[in-house]
Amino acid sequence: MTVRELIQELEGMDEAAEVRLAFQPSYPLQYRLGEAVQVEPGEGYEIYRDGEGELDGFYVAMRDDPDADEPAGPFHFAEEAEEWLAKQVEAEGGIKKTTVYLVEAGQVYDRPYLPGEVSRAIGWR
Repeated sequence: MTVRELIQELEGMDEAAEVRLAFQPSYPLQYRLGEAVQVEPGEGYEIYRDGEGELDGFYVAMRDDPDADEPAGPFHFAEEAEEWLAKQVEAEGGIKKTTVYLVEAGQVYDRPYLPGEVSRAIGWR
């Protein structure tokens, strides 16, 4: 599902209604939703042109992590650094396109089980 599809799915619904996640059809529970986080491919890496760094006139790619290895490069062109970064993301099994994550914010404790009428509306019963 894309963000656009989610917006279309929610269109016309009560904007003040609480949003919950129905989970596990065979043992239906309900969870609250927290924040939405957008993650870009290669996030956690930065490509910068030295002059800001140490190799004047070259591009380097560096993991945004204090325990990271040495920067990759130098690359003569930004495109070379971007290609390296794309291969690195794929090798690490990282995300390959922009992704939005809806973060689970805890189970609904006052009524943890999904109400029967909701299970029926979803088609789980």
